[in-house]
Amino acid sequence: MNVPTTALAVTVASVDGVTATGVHWRMGSWRTAGDVRGRHELARRWARELVTGRLGRDWEGFAPREPGRKPRLLASPGVDVSISHGDDTLLVAVVGSGLVGADVEDEPFTAFDAPSLIRRMCSPAELTELAALAGRDVPWALRRRVLAGAWTVKEARLKARGVGLAEDPRSVEVDLAGLAAGAAASGPAVAIVHLVDGRAVVEHPGNDEAPSAWEGAPGGRGDRI
Repeated sequence: MNVPTTALAVTVASVDGVTATGVHWRMGSWRTAGDVRGRHELARRWARELVTGRLGRDWEGFAPREPGRKPRLLASPGVDVSISHGDDTLLVAVVGSGLVGADVEDEPFTAFDAPSLIRRMCSPAELTELAALAGRDVPWALRRRVLAGAWTVKEARLKARGVGLAEDPRSVEVDLAGLAAGAAASGPAVAIVHLVDGRAVVEHPGNDEAPSAWEGAPGGRGDRI
């Protein structure tokens, strides 16, 4: 169930939710928090509130940040956290078992107009799917939204594994036709990937029409989700 929440120092409209596999998340605009420092503090506050209030675990704070590594918590065995932000939207996800990755991209998704980015992110099979969408006269605006959605799935998957974009995003293949069929009419592209019990479960908070649980092997290259 989604419920409105507020931050402590500033009032920020946000939405809480939980995935089918127990990932608790919070999403909302970070702009009320002010600048980048305010966004950083808001993300940590949300993480603390989710860990203590939703998971019922003690809070000792974040471990010192390691360049190129995902955030880690102190004295919270088994708890994993992922933080993502766009130009407006902040997304924080926590889970008590397994690994979690979260990613958000805000409209208008103009970065995905660049052919160089499309080549960098899409496998040959995905490029074929993208061409097939064009062949069915799917409007470019929808194809661009599909690309943004695919990017969030890829990056969330790699963030969950702790490798981020140090690994080629083409190594994670996404069902573009499935994304197109369930694409929202507006709003950010959002993905949470939970690696648990030998599965990779993908959900799209805020979009009830998107496929809610694609499953694949949680391992390395060549996965399709």
